[in-house]
Amino acid sequence: MKSRKSPTVSTAQLPLFASLPPLTAIRSPEFGPTGRNPAPALPPEEAPAALTDDAVLQGLRAAFGERRRALAEEAGRRQLSAAIPSLVIAARPRDTDTQIAALRALKNIGGEDAAAAVVKLMQSQVLTREALNVGILVAENMGCRLGAGGLEPLAEADEPEVRLALCHCLKPGPEAVELLRVLVRDPARAVALLAARTLALRGLPDGIVPLVEALRSAPMPEDIDAVACIADESLMVELGKTARANPALAPMIIDALEGMEGPQAGLVAGGLRRDFG
Repeated sequence: MKSRKSPTVSTAQLPLFASLPPLTAIRSPEFGPTGRNPAPALPPEEAPAALTDDAVLQGLRAAFGERRRALAEEAGRRQLSAAIPSLVIAARPRDTDTQIAALRALKNIGGEDAAAAVVKLMQSQVLTREALNVGILVAENMGCRLGAGGLEPLAEADEPEVRLALCHCLKPGPEAVELLRVLVRDPARAVALLAARTLALRGLPDGIVPLVEALRSAPMPEDIDAVACIADESLMVELGKTARANPALAPMIIDALEGMEGPQAGLVAGGLRRDFG
């Protein structure tokens, strides 16, 4: 008995397959590699300036990289004090550009809370060398006082304004004295002189050379105050010479000498009183 062949039927003729697109369509660009529609493209991020304050704050906590830097700058531009905690957190990863953006934003926000945040970052030892250089300028601008711990690299900064800011910001302490003793030998005259004044006001005579040079060239009231704190007999004589060369400073110098102990101070002060009345 001969077997009968089954009739050949195309899948396209079957009801189940009739409604499906051809394979060429499934592999076309409008479908993904698995035949599924691709995920829709993410909408472009709004420019920080177009965001609400709340959106800037939320984005600052969630964003990374360039987006976080842009949001930090925007928070500073708007002076958003509510952003201060987020700016501190944003500066913790060792991303120099983000750290600098956060520090500058804190400067723009201003106030005691922002200054305290700058101190916290400067003493945290998480800032990169470049961010630390910017941070000390921000700290000086905001009137921050800093412990010396972790700030030693600033004494070797290339920019004299960074080393000068370091002198302004150091608060008293043994570590600060050691840094000032380095800075008093700084090649930049302004840095060495400021370090010498700071040491003298603490009763330390390590900066006599820059102070005497200042008295002999262009003395300032700050120099007289500093010298008065460490004056021995030779410095008392130097003050007398300064008064005669700079009569406008004579009253201040006479007062300083009269507040000192020892016969030499009285002798120099008496002579100045006779000359200047």
